[in-house]
Amino acid sequence: MSTYKYVTPYWRDSQTVFGEGVKAYTGTTFFILNHNNERADVAIHFYDLDGNLLTDMEVSMLVPPNAVLDMRIVDVISAKDPNYRVSTGLRTGSMRIVSDVPLVTSGKMYNGRVTSGGDVEDLNVWSIPFEEVPFVKLDLGRIGGEIPIPDNSYKGYFGRRRPGQK
Repeated sequence: MSTYKYVTPYWRDSQTVFGEGVKAYTGTTFFILNHNNERADVAIHFYDLDGNLLTDMEVSMLVPPNAVLDMRIVDVISAKDPNYRVSTGLRTGSMRIVSDVPLVTSGKMYNGRVTSGGDVEDLNVWSIPFEEVPFVKLDLGRIGGEIPIPDNSYKGYFGRRRPGQK
């Protein structure tokens, strides 16, 4: 069985409440296209900025054949923790998607504000890239010599930041 891994170096969900009910927010949406004629078994893992796995946010799902999922991270996490949606501060980090079939993945991050009247204004939108991490096959039939063990921490991918970010 093959495994396909996709990572993005940055996502953010945050919310700040200002006076008179005005909220500023930053959110991330990701897209999964399953272009196969079979369903995809998908696991989504979230990491903090230091590359530590946030086990309380892991999600598994099935994606139907020839289907697209368009999801906000805040909604995915809120399915496990309903209080997450109304929290201030929320979280920032990196994410990894693991699938049993090849996928097409992408995402966007946006920020804006919500007024007390409920009007939403997006101020900026950025695309976030997903990169496929190659699966390293080991030659276990070879006797002698060293067997390379890949670094599964993904810190090399997650340590990167957006241009201009410190």
